[in-house]
Amino acid sequence: MTIFFTPNYITNYAWTFGDGGVGTGNPITHQYDSASSFNVKLVITDVNGCKDSLTRNSLVSIFGPKANFAPSVPGSCLLSNITFNDLSITDGTHPITEWIWNYGEGTPQTYTAPPFTHAYPNSGLFAVTLTVKDSYGCTSTLTRPNLLTISQPVADFLTPNTPSCPNAPIVFTSTSVGPGLTYLWEFGDNTTSQLANPTHFYVQDGIYTVKLTVTDIYGCTDVETKIAYVRILTPVANFTVNQTITTCPPLVGLFTNTSINANLYEWDFGSGFYIPITNPTPSFTFNTPGVFTVKLRVTGAGGCTSIKTETITIRGPIGTFDYNPKNGCNPLLVNFIASTPDIVSIVNDYNDGFLSAPTTNLTASHTYTVPGMYIPKMILTDASGCTVAITGTDTIKVRGVAASFVADTLLRCNSGVVNFSNTSISNELITGYEWNFGDGPITSPEVSPSHVYTGTGIYTPSLTVTTQSGCVNQFAAPVPIKVVKTPEISIAQPINKCVPALMSFNGILLNADTSSINWQWVFNNGAIDTIRANGLNLNNISFPNAGIYAGTLLASNSSGCKDTAFTSLEIYPKPIVDAGADLLICKGTGQTLTATGGVSYIWSPSIGLSCTNCPNPIANPDSVKNYVVSGTSTLGCVNTDTVKVSVQYPFNMPDGNNGQLCIGKSKILTASGALTYDWSPSIGLNKVTGPVVTATPSVTTNYMVIGKDGKNCFSDTAYYFVKVFPIPTVSTSGDRTINIGQSITVTASVSSDVTTAIWTPPTGIVSTSFPSVTVKPNVDQQYKVTVSNAGGCTAEALVNVFVICDGANVFIPNTFSPNGDGNNEVFYPRGTGLFRIKNIKIFNRWGEQVFERYNFKANNESDGWDGTFKGQKLMPDVYVYIMDIQCENNSILTYKGNVALIK
Repeated sequence: MTIFFTPNYITNYAWTFGDGGVGTGNPITHQYDSASSFNVKLVITDVNGCKDSLTRNSLVSIFGPKANFAPSVPGSCLLSNITFNDLSITDGTHPITEWIWNYGEGTPQTYTAPPFTHAYPNSGLFAVTLTVKDSYGCTSTLTRPNLLTISQPVADFLTPNTPSCPNAPIVFTSTSVGPGLTYLWEFGDNTTSQLANPTHFYVQDGIYTVKLTVTDIYGCTDVETKIAYVRILTPVANFTVNQTITTCPPLVGLFTNTSINANLYEWDFGSGFYIPITNPTPSFTFNTPGVFTVKLRVTGAGGCTSIKTETITIRGPIGTFDYNPKNGCNPLLVNFIASTPDIVSIVNDYNDGFLSAPTTNLTASHTYTVPGMYIPKMILTDASGCTVAITGTDTIKVRGVAASFVADTLLRCNSGVVNFSNTSISNELITGYEWNFGDGPITSPEVSPSHVYTGTGIYTPSLTVTTQSGCVNQFAAPVPIKVVKTPEISIAQPINKCVPALMSFNGILLNADTSSINWQWVFNNGAIDTIRANGLNLNNISFPNAGIYAGTLLASNSSGCKDTAFTSLEIYPKPIVDAGADLLICKGTGQTLTATGGVSYIWSPSIGLSCTNCPNPIANPDSVKNYVVSGTSTLGCVNTDTVKVSVQYPFNMPDGNNGQLCIGKSKILTASGALTYDWSPSIGLNKVTGPVVTATPSVTTNYMVIGKDGKNCFSDTAYYFVKVFPIPTVSTSGDRTINIGQSITVTASVSSDVTTAIWTPPTGIVSTSFPSVTVKPNVDQQYKVTVSNAGGCTAEALVNVFVICDGANVFIPNTFSPNGDGNNEVFYPRGTGLFRIKNIKIFNRWGEQVFERYNFKANNESDGWDGTFKGQKLMPDVYVYIMDIQCENNSILTYKGNVALIK
């Protein structure tokens, strides 16, 4: 609360406010932050330094509560009731009457008394605000940020070790979320753990459900159960084979893997080591006699293993053999010695493409002619016909070299260098090369030499190669190298010409050559494609564009030796002759033509020109002419250009037809014959230029238009007379009402210029008398009168004629005398505009009906009542009638009354 203190005099002031606060000045403002009664002290000092003080006890009383609260717990679980304890204090006088709580979920709740409880449906960290209000109306608010944690732990876990096998470690990893979690694991085998990430060993095969319960620091829990999560399976190796014994190799074993609970399969087919094979039905071929132990080792999830074995027996001939020497230069003679207990025949496979004939001899010899590495075989056949191949244990190494080379060219012209590339091959180190180039005693020891041939001729080079073991081989080129004389040529120089030029070119052979010469020209003549032609001479080549052109002639003899000659020529450009822009002259007046681009000129035709060999003749033709000028350049080249000289003739514009229009209307005026048009007067025109204008004059006007040609040589004038008529006026005497069956004259008042008046529609019109009309309609009718004057201008007026049917149309007598004297013998209705009598009924004074008739015409005596009833004449009396009458406009009139029958 803020209190203003204002003493009654002005001096220096020192204040003490009773809450520890002090201040100087006058007036002064002080803010009190708590409710209580406060003593205020003022010390004043005058200009002389004299002081006085005043203390007023309990001068200021501050009311109001102070909000304060605390939750019963710092955190809790979802939907748990939390009690908030009110710790607010009052000012000691006014009690708190209202508590407004905002629990951090957006919607405040108001209470008038405790308890204050709230259950949170969502997890999170919440700020809580309390506002208290006392009986005096004072309020206080307190907000505690990040006050309360509502927890919702989430249990979850995983393991990479399922499936697995008994006694293998299963590592469980918790991925649960929550503050300060504790754990309870249930592994499905009646064992538990309270570790966060336990390792468990299952001792028996089975499928296990794992459950994890987590509890956070607030006691909130969550459970995650994974049904049939862990699978403990012991692997069992097993297989079957199609055959376990045979009398002769090969034996193709087809194995069928029937193991269970395994994911890794390794086979040993008697070689002593395992091979991983995923094929469930592998096969293996046993090619030699013997007894073999086949093993299958399987590994299951978790690393557990199992082994299954099976014995394979293969019978057949056996033996060994040896051979010497086992290395040497080709050709190499090798001797073979065999040892076998029970053979019928032996076939030696020397591994170089040669086999021996079947024999019973235990010794044999073979010569290897090609260098290489060879592993021979001995093929044994026993008495039962069983054949077994036994592979040698050592490799026969036949050393040797195959000399070879290639030249980078087989042709040189006049002389030149030939590069030789050594392509010799050997299965040992080559230690020497000797080249003979075929053109003398010169030799070379290089690996891949180059040699210069200085004279023409045919040469056959050769190469001799030696290895470190002394193996030697020689190679001569299968195709000789030629050194051929090159032809020498030139081109006869052509003469330069003007564009377009047709040129010929001649080639010249400067030295004799016994072989045939092939000639090829390459020339770009400025067209799209380069000219390529064969032959000594190149004739009739067109050069369509000016420029300097280079040509090439290539001559090659039958050996491919070539010479090239070059030439150039200039094609002179045509002069850029300009006869000037096309002209339009007025008939009878001349104009100067100007030619440029040449040094001399010739004009044609000569008609209308002042000269034909000058650059600036005066042209004055009688009609349009195209003049051609030929200009010659300093190089003698000629070009032409054309100028068109048109002649503007006088013209006539026709007058327009006289026209008329109604005032306020428009008329289009069209002129012709000229290029430009000027209209006058401008009054009533939408524009004053152009061949077509729109005229809207208010008075009769004679319009004039002046036309001119485009050269401004000639002009002409035309006139357009437009008569303007006024709009006529017409009015009527107003709407009229008549009884049906009557006629009425409708009068029209028109202006003096009206010449016609037409009334529509024609329905009910009896006669016309300009400008009025007489009508007799049967129903309500609207008539329109349209009037026009001599200019065809029109105006309209409307009049409504309303047709009624009432008592004025009907006459019903009140007496009649059916006494036979011929006067007033029958009672019947009369009138005009009556369509028919729908019905009539007559009653006597006692209400008895004595006459009745339907649907008959009015004014018809024969349809009336003759005073009889059932064929008997009635006595004089007064009778009552009722009748319905339909008028011609279809309205219905009902009449009731008395009629006296008298004699």
